[in-house]
Amino acid sequence: MLQKLKLTFCGLLILSSAFADEGFVENRGQWSEPYAFKADIPGGTVFLENNAFTFHLVDSRLVEDIHHKKAPYNSLIKHHAFKLNFIGANENIAFETKDPAHHYYNYYLGNDPSRWKTGIYPTSTVIYKNLYNGIDLLVHISGRNLKYEFHVSPGVDPNIIRMETEGIDELRIDREGNLIFENSVENLVENQPVAYQTRKDKRYEVNARFKIEGNAITYELDKHDRNLPLIIDPEIVFSSYSGSNSDNWGFTATPDKEGHLYAGGIVFGTGYPTTSGAFDVSFNQGNYDVAISKYDKEGEFLHFSTYLGDSEAEQPHSMIVNAQGNLYVMGTTGSKGFPVTSNAFEDEFIGGPPITIISDYDDGVDLFVTAFNPEGTALIGSTFLGGSNTDGLNTANSLRYNYADQYRGEITLDDDGNVYIASSTYSDDFPTSNNAFSPNRIGLQDAVVVKLTPSLNNVIWGTYLGGSSNDAAYGLDLASDNSVYVGGGTSSSTFPSSSTSLYAEYQGGRADGYIAHISNDGTSLLHSTFYGTNQYDQIYFVKLDQSDRPNLFGQTEHSNSDLIYNAQFSLSGGGQILGVLSSDLSSRIWTTQFGNFPGRPNISPTAFLVDVCNAVYISGWGGPLNQEIQNSASTVFGLPTTQDALRSN
Repeated sequence: MLQKLKLTFCGLLILSSAFADEGFVENRGQWSEPYAFKADIPGGTVFLENNAFTFHLVDSRLVEDIHHKKAPYNSLIKHHAFKLNFIGANENIAFETKDPAHHYYNYYLGNDPSRWKTGIYPTSTVIYKNLYNGIDLLVHISGRNLKYEFHVSPGVDPNIIRMETEGIDELRIDREGNLIFENSVENLVENQPVAYQTRKDKRYEVNARFKIEGNAITYELDKHDRNLPLIIDPEIVFSSYSGSNSDNWGFTATPDKEGHLYAGGIVFGTGYPTTSGAFDVSFNQGNYDVAISKYDKEGEFLHFSTYLGDSEAEQPHSMIVNAQGNLYVMGTTGSKGFPVTSNAFEDEFIGGPPITIISDYDDGVDLFVTAFNPEGTALIGSTFLGGSNTDGLNTANSLRYNYADQYRGEITLDDDGNVYIASSTYSDDFPTSNNAFSPNRIGLQDAVVVKLTPSLNNVIWGTYLGGSSNDAAYGLDLASDNSVYVGGGTSSSTFPSSSTSLYAEYQGGRADGYIAHISNDGTSLLHSTFYGTNQYDQIYFVKLDQSDRPNLFGQTEHSNSDLIYNAQFSLSGGGQILGVLSSDLSSRIWTTQFGNFPGRPNISPTAFLVDVCNAVYISGWGGPLNQEIQNSASTVFGLPTTQDALRSN
């Protein structure tokens, strides 16, 4: 008796980099568009619909050039979308999935909680059951490959498989029998199909070719056993210019008490196309969201990964995890529909004047503070925070020195879970408390410091901090009595200082650094000092040691040794400044400079830590991209390293 064989057509999509989502993400209503699954591919996105694939391709080379300032930020980025429709396929398809990933995604998109979907595991395989009568379609992701296979049951005519392109510039077959999808972004190549049957674990090849009839694609097969199943296997080849189809920029990271790592950034996702064919859109049209990911302690898998945002642009500036494992994120948003909870202190977007940085904020920008539960499946609090002008962005030219200095600011927590943030504002009506030591805006851009309840339903106190010109708050830390130390930059000669301060007067130059000490109820400025020289200086981080002494980390253009005191390590004129001041800000314990170009910072400060032994740790980056207002870009070449350094050059 002749055993039945299975004949399967397979399609393999070979990609030049790994899939950003590591699989197909099911659409459970978090996206309003009518597709069942979505997967990111290098150079674009593929959407699985009932009886079609939709491909959305993006000019990734131009995106990368914009990021590296090789092209204008407002350059138009070319997109091209096209469909591959399965003609005559069954209308109502049942989908099955196989091989889910270990990690899952949570989506908080928009202000409608019914659309917030959690616990969605990406899957490597999606099966279209009975796409045609007696024919299943398997779509599979494995590493860098996207494979699709037609599984034809015995006795079923494979000629009923018919695909039609929609939105392609030209469809043709080359000399090698490959199918070419010409489009305005990057031509796609589907290699000559492979078909085979199996009997008793032996594989028998069946010669197969493409055939084009107008916009329709069919398969021509040589003689084969109609009593055996058949597998048809074409291969589509995509090309890519970068490691991800969507640009991904890191902004902030934090650990929890168990050592898990949380990473926050922005993702330039590709939206689902509503029309087929070529189209061009502006790069800066609200096309990125916050992305938050929680990794295990060994970095082997994701605990969760979630989008956070709405129709406009948003960025995370700082994150921290409390003792219960709840993650707090502070950032800025231009979205009226940014997800906030029902008990939010400020549940409506106020915005302000239009502003452009990476993206166009047509309705202005507000701060947001959002808290996730440990699993990332729900928001335990989320609120807007701002007034009627620009909030949360440091846009003062005198204080913007490094690339992305606009997005500085910090969030921290006390032992009772109360939330403290330091940032900047242009708003006269920023939420402050009546008994704050500075309840009204004084200058152009002011620093702001705010304390909120753990559920983010109330501002306990809030205060402005500044003088008659521009001021910004970048970092903060809490003393043992919950009084607050704040560090930042100022170009205000009238910035409030104490008579006993280390530097009671503005030192000159384009900007000075400062440290301010605020009482735990926000009603008093206990101590305050300028810190700098007659050149450019700023303080980006302030952290307290075990004796409640503020440690500082910042930059200077001072080319001499005036900021070096009682330090065992120093490089005169170096552009990085470190130090420890007394708790009342009246004296220096030790301060130092280091760097290899006198009067020129090497790095943009990105992180700072003081451990239980009062050792300090710093982090930063430098290179040609780090050029904002200053005349020359930074460089890390020649910075001092130790003999046992992991990387000494």
